[in-house]
Amino acid sequence: MRPGRRSVHLHDARLVLCVPEPARHATVRALLVAWLKARTLQMLAPRAAHFAARIGARMPRVAVSNARRQWGVCTADGRIRLSWRLAHLAPELSDYVVAHETAHLVELNHSKRFWRLVESLYPDWRAARQRIRRAGATLPILQEDLP
Repeated sequence: MRPGRRSVHLHDARLVLCVPEPARHATVRALLVAWLKARTLQMLAPRAAHFAARIGARMPRVAVSNARRQWGVCTADGRIRLSWRLAHLAPELSDYVVAHETAHLVELNHSKRFWRLVESLYPDWRAARQRIRRAGATLPILQEDLP
């Protein structure tokens, strides 16, 4: 790493941000969010591929969003967008969100058939859904996240 270069990396269990001007909070936040987005995509795109294969669906295009109130969304054209905030959750909770959105590749609704499909992908979805609601209330707040 060259001096004066911006970077983010994990060192042991610590997240290390190297920023030439750390007092520039917007720069630090942007660097951190970019890293979290990349990390979220790296972690969750393979999970979407896994769940899609299990239901015989094509691999969806997966992207990461800035959504604050919605963990994920699946569009009619088969794209899945996941909030980078999922990076803060336990992996099994993120997995539930990915399974849920992947099920929408087949059922673009919340019908009984949809929930049966979710259950085939993630049998403990009810408990995960309750846990994710509680976990969402404990996420770290980055300065620009404030209302």
